[in-house]
Amino acid sequence: MRYILIFFIIFSNFLFADKVEIESDRFEADENKLVSKFIGNVKIRKNSDEINSSKLFITFDKQK
Repeated sequence: MRYILIFFIIFSNFLFADKVEIESDRFEADENKLVSKFIGNVKIRKNSDEINSSKLFITFDKQK
């Protein structure tokens, strides 16, 4: 029973995931290296939370 509850809690996070908004002055993407770069006045928002940065690099996993 405990494993079913743990599975449900983890799975429900994916079902009810909120969108994340990213805003920046410049955006670069390299599909070969599987990386996206947000540069200059980066603002990341999710619901009422906000993170500010000068740079944000996001790497992707080719297997997922």
